[in-house]
Amino acid sequence: MKKVLMPLILICVLFFSCTKEEPNILNITSFPDRNNDFTVWQIEQFRDISQMGYLIRTDDNKIIAIDGGSNDTAELLNDFIQQLGGTVNYWIITHPHDDHVGVLNGFLSKRNNIVIEKIVHSKIDLELIADHEPKSYSYIKNFYQKLEHSGISLHEPKTNDVIEIGDGVNLRVLSTANEDIKINLVNNSSLVFQLNSKSKRVLFLGDLGVEAGNKILQNGTLSNLRSTHVQMSHHGQGGVSKEFYSAVNAKIALWPTPIWLWENNLDAKGYNTGTWKTIIVKSWMDEIGISQHIVAGIEGTSQID
Repeated sequence: MKKVLMPLILICVLFFSCTKEEPNILNITSFPDRNNDFTVWQIEQFRDISQMGYLIRTDDNKIIAIDGGSNDTAELLNDFIQQLGGTVNYWIITHPHDDHVGVLNGFLSKRNNIVIEKIVHSKIDLELIADHEPKSYSYIKNFYQKLEHSGISLHEPKTNDVIEIGDGVNLRVLSTANEDIKINLVNNSSLVFQLNSKSKRVLFLGDLGVEAGNKILQNGTLSNLRSTHVQMSHHGQGGVSKEFYSAVNAKIALWPTPIWLWENNLDAKGYNTGTWKTIIVKSWMDEIGISQHIVAGIEGTSQID
């Protein structure tokens, strides 16, 4: 029996260690010695799920979370936030789809040792969601109820608002909920904003669609779009137009994109076998003059200083 037992134990250990994926938790406590600036972390695509999460630390130690990703990232994000002190001064929601706010939804359901001081979100009318995106209605209604009863201060920004989030760092709002655009309602209502400092302007688009992107191009001052970094909309495909990215004129593209989507690889059939537009969008960015692509599905959690 002893000769059989040890191999069985070894097989069981190997099975469970291989079937339960653990997050690759990095040490993120090393920062440049400077003032009036900020660091960005693009969070990895944990378990190869298409999702979006960013963490920001200003040089005066203000912590900002942007979306966070699906609930699968809970352990990972919790650990990162604890490394940064355990308090999130601003949790910014671009839009309330599960692949963006699932982790926050989970944190609101089960209180942990994270302190959230303020949530920034441009809410979307639930009746409009019920009428124009009914598949999202139940989830978003439940999420909004949790927000309401969380006791956390909710700030609903307006277009052109400027929020000072740290010494020398401000958040400029370029677009809020677009309830006049019924197509792709929730994505087109993504909060669009820039984080600005003396060294960089980082533009966040969430999952903004071409319709809302065109509205910004038509109604806004194009110089306000100019940025050094741009977060690729809708995980890098099916988002805003080439003309929009041209107006942004960024040099660094941030892709909250798993590797299969980056390669347009359908069911492991190979490169560019799917119907996603990622390869096309990448070619746009190369034509526009992007000098660096930072892809979460390839590089994991990346620090941008």
